[in-house]
Amino acid sequence: MAGGRRVHPERGVVFWRTVLRKAEILEIRHLIRLHGDRTQTEIARRVCRHFGWYLPSGGLAARAVLDVLRCLAARGYIRLPRGQREAPNKAA
Repeated sequence: MAGGRRVHPERGVVFWRTVLRKAEILEIRHLIRLHGDRTQTEIARRVCRHFGWYLPSGGLAARAVLDVLRCLAARGYIRLPRGQREAPNKAA
């Protein structure tokens, strides 16, 4: 995976040279609690900003972080809000 994600149960989740251990997982949980009314993508963007995860182009690494958040959720480390909200129908 681009950006690099490895899961080591004994060492945590390694993402972009950052090891996500208990303290980092607690920070992510806190961000989810604060912004739980947002979409998963918006939460991923906030996590990017919090940890300083940017692409070489300067953009946020939101897509890769969203994959990591979903991985953490699948393993029971965090609880993400339900999937993306649908955009309102502008044709009405």
